[in-house]
Amino acid sequence: MTIAVSDSPGADSRVYIGDNVVIGTNSVVITREKEGLTISNDVRIGAGSVVTRSITAPGSYAGSPAKAINRI
Repeated sequence: MTIAVSDSPGADSRVYIGDNVVIGTNSVVITREKEGLTISNDVRIGAGSVVTRSITAPGSYAGSPAKAINRI
C-alpha cells in the first residue's frame, strides 16, 4: 500500500485511518496538498484501488478511483 501526503514545509495534509480497516495489496491512498483524507471505521478497500477522497460510510470500496461496491 502507498500513502502519499505532501511533505512540503507547512503542508496541512493528513490521512486518518479508522479502526477495523482492511486495505488490499497494491492500493494507493493519495490526498491533495492542504486537504485531509479520512477512512472511517469498518471499511474494506479492494486490492489495487486508488483512494482519492474521504470514505465516511462503512462498507467495501474498490476501483480507480475507489467507489462503494457494498455498504454495511
